[in-house]
Amino acid sequence: MTHAGALLASPGTVFFVVNLDSARFPQRPLVLLLHGAFEKHKKLLPWAGLWAESYDAALADLPGHGQSGSLAPVTFAAYVEELRWLLTNPLAQRGVIIVGDSFGGLLGIALGNAPPANLRGVIALDPLLSTAQQWSLLDLMPRVLEGQPADGFRRLFAANIMGMGGETPEDRRHHPVVEGARVPVLVLAGAE
Repeated sequence: MTHAGALLASPGTVFFVVNLDSARFPQRPLVLLLHGAFEKHKKLLPWAGLWAESYDAALADLPGHGQSGSLAPVTFAAYVEELRWLLTNPLAQRGVIIVGDSFGGLLGIALGNAPPANLRGVIALDPLLSTAQQWSLLDLMPRVLEGQPADGFRRLFAANIMGMGGETPEDRRHHPVVEGARVPVLVLAGAE
């Protein structure tokens, strides 16, 4: 597989997108793989290989992650709008199926609440539907935030998106996002 990465300037940030073996199947939807919080596209490279035999696949580093620029303001709504920009600008000529892990899956579902015309569906792998009940996040957060400046991206993301910036985690429940989806959504989750 060939890995060609590009930096794409959006209104709010700079996206790093990897398109694998681009446009081999232009008549089929493009599979856009989105990683989880504090991850980067490389985590999903093996998943891209699974799709590559029948579909074109692309991976994106979400804003503030990997090689993409930070996002201001760091809000859930801003993330959804940046994802909307990605689908309606650089990917506008393709039908898109989002395959998202954790936070990436939640973003795909949220975009499906007011979908751009080219969003065909979402496959959400263990989407982040409730933040404070995620033991792995609670365990990970102190290590992720250690030594980070108070106004730095990681702390803002932890507080504004995850509800985990203070002493006591705030549970951010995103179940209504699933109920509002207006595209086909497949949620694969072990806990909920």
